[in-house]
Amino acid sequence: MNRSEILNSISWKEEEEWFGTAQVVVPVLGGKIEIQFLVENERDISDRSVRIVNELLQLDESHLIKIKHFLWEDCKLYCEATGYGFDVSEGKNETEVNHREFGVFNETDAYRTSNLLYVMICEEDEKFEGNYARLTFDNEWNGNLCVVVMKGGDIVGYGDDGLYIGEFEDVST
Repeated sequence: MNRSEILNSISWKEEEEWFGTAQVVVPVLGGKIEIQFLVENERDISDRSVRIVNELLQLDESHLIKIKHFLWEDCKLYCEATGYGFDVSEGKNETEVNHREFGVFNETDAYRTSNLLYVMICEEDEKFEGNYARLTFDNEWNGNLCVVVMKGGDIVGYGDDGLYIGEFEDVST
């Protein structure tokens, strides 16, 4: 997509002209997704934001494999560290019960039970070398949302909502 196409697709908030949303079709992510833009100049996007949108549109099955992997890692982390209050029968442990209750036993299950809420492109991130986007997922096991990080068109890591994107500057892509 070129700059004009992207700008024409963005709906800007009237009272917050530095925040806009667009609906874009990304087939590997299941079709139409919402992109949220936090921009530096009211009702405009940077050249870097245009590049990031196009990198997002180029995601393929190899990237989806990485997304599934990071969602599974997030699920395992939370299921091992969190007590959700499920009944643990004799002979079972809390981690096993958490996975059973959420119906998540592998990477495919983690992706299937997660909902991509939006992709965030924040122009404040332009102080970093990498082109970043945050794919923000909601799911039952993580009450803080799970953010999968895209850097330079590759999927490089994950964390909770509010993660510091600068920690991914040293990750090679």
